[in-house]
Amino acid sequence: SGTVEILTNAGARVGLLTAGATFGDVACLGLFPRWMATLRTLSACRVVEVPESALRRALSGASGEVLAEGMERLVDERRDQVARGLPLIALPGINLDPSEACIRVIGLLSELILLSSGEVWEPEKDEGPCGPMLSIVYKGRAQVEARDGQNVMTLTPGTLVAEGLVAAAGGRIRAESSLEAYRFRRSDFEVAVASDAAAQRWLYQFKLLERQAIERLRARLSNVQGLMQISVPHEKDREIQTWTAKRSSSTSRATRLREERSHLYFEPVAAERPPEGFMPLQAPGHGSQSSSRMERRRSSRSRPQSHVEANKGLVYYPVTKLPK
Repeated sequence: SGTVEILTNAGARVGLLTAGATFGDVACLGLFPRWMATLRTLSACRVVEVPESALRRALSGASGEVLAEGMERLVDERRDQVARGLPLIALPGINLDPSEACIRVIGLLSELILLSSGEVWEPEKDEGPCGPMLSIVYKGRAQVEARDGQNVMTLTPGTLVAEGLVAAAGGRIRAESSLEAYRFRRSDFEVAVASDAAAQRWLYQFKLLERQAIERLRARLSNVQGLMQISVPHEKDREIQTWTAKRSSSTSRATRLREERSHLYFEPVAAERPPEGFMPLQAPGHGSQSSSRMERRRSSRSRPQSHVEANKGLVYYPVTKLPK
């Protein structure tokens, strides 16, 4: 019980451990005897210590042979991860050196997840005992499923997954084929990076890739949640459907009545067109007067010619007196 904070060697806080969390498992396996972090209690805590002598007695008991085989298999897996630079070496677009101390430490602290086709992987919440968890798909394919089983996103080799986002949405991960993935604590990653100065060479690329993966997963989960909310029946659905049916019935009735009583309304008669060849009568002299008036207007609008002599320019410009 209680809460413990995780501090780097420089004193930076990188995470919290709460009831149910474990630490020191790598040192217990004899893989890495050096402590890279400091734990400081934030409240009254109860911690169960498992000394090496107690572990040896458990391995030598009646079921010790099975436990010993499991321990040996776990040690071999962690050593293989260290030698191959897994899981960080699986990330695309980042030039990593498996021999770097930081890469090797993260390989020691990563948990191997093996799933067959159809098996389900339950992600960890960010509020879990060990804090936020990150996962990397190395081989195979999987689907992130929503709470209702709807597919959200396909996970392919090299995909970085923030498990807390999936768990907060009530989702899970289902393998489509044989899946090999690795999970590690975000706090372990921060401790390993802070302990190795060479990690600064690729740390920015990793954070950029992580941010893109988180934004993409958050957007997909948000879209699916929106679709789920739309499909949920509204509390006023019955009233809305009743009003819609009543309005449709009223509209149909009004249309039918208008068609039935259309003969009762006044219908305007179209104006008759004059017969072909019909010309309206004109007063005598009307045509001649209009033609002479048009000629006068045309002559008044004509521009008079200016008189220009060579090498002298404009000599004079005639002025026309306008009629009263």
